Amino acid sequence: MKRLIKLLVLFIVPSLFLMGLYGCDGCNPESILNLGKIVFASGRNGNLEIYTMNPDGSNLTRITSNTSPDYYPSFSKDGSKIVFVSDRDGNPEIYTMNRDGSNQTRITDNQAWDLYPNFSPDGKKIVFYSRRDGNDEIYLYDSTVISHPQLTNLTNHSSYDRDPSFSPDGQKLSLSQTVMEMMRSIR
Repeated sequence: MKRLIKLLVLFIVPSLFLMGLYGCDGCNPESILNLGKIVFASGRNGNLEIYTMNPDGSNLTRITSNTSPDYYPSFSKDGSKIVFVSDRDGNPEIYTMNRDGSNQTRITDNQAWDLYPNFSPDGKKIVFYSRRDGNDEIYLYDSTVISHPQLTNLTNHSSYDRDPSFSPDGQKLSLSQTVMEMMRSIR
């Protein structure tokens, strides 16, 4: 098993990036071993679309098809859903869909860019970054409130926050942060 993981990490995942595939959050070894699928975005047909395939490269399946780019896909932990970004409504918005590409549903609607979505381990929440307040902030979309899903700004400060991801137990978030005041003082 360790040899398989090493093979996946050392050869398969890097080769996907070398082939020009983008938004490969679903390419992590855990999703490959647990779900038996890789989800990724590729511009192989002239437009970024989302595909799935087996870890050995077989069963390549295009699961989105429209004239605007679809990218940054990521599986839910159970593999039943995919969260992704699409420009189909004029700017980057967060969407979800079933593993086979059906039931594509927009979950954000804002003039600002919404990017880098990831599911919580239980699949009920999605974190992403947005510029809706004029600064890069991390937002949490909570779908457990059935009548009106909650959207919460988790960071709300002057730093630029991006790349959110839940811890395995869903209790913490990791993110990248650029503190502009520090950058100005270094110059």
